Amino acid sequence: MLPRLADLTLEEKVGQMFVPGADGTFMNATSPAYRGLERLVRDRHVGGIIWFSSNVYETAFLNRRMQAAARLLLETRATVAAIALDVGYDSEAAFNRAFKRVTGVTPGRWR
Repeated sequence: MLPRLADLTLEEKVGQMFVPGADGTFMNATSPAYRGLERLVRDRHVGGIIWFSSNVYETAFLNRRMQAAARLLLETRATVAAIALDVGYDSEAAFNRAFKRVTGVTPGRWR
């Protein structure tokens, strides 16, 4: 149930006037982007969030890569570096960052 306008504090009323934008890409609950949006809603009482569309094909490509990597991490004994190359990353470091951004954990922790 939504609160009545008369029941909102001044800070909550002001917060309702702001609607920040957010990228429509995948983010997990531990990502900095998600936590930032959560803080805006909880602490600043923003009136809503405008979601900007992402490139659907780019998102699908990233998801496919991460699903393949996650499966390889669980089903093989290949090194993280080998899996990174196998799913199309130029370096283990870039793969580690991308994997953690999507899953919330490092490839080693996933395994």
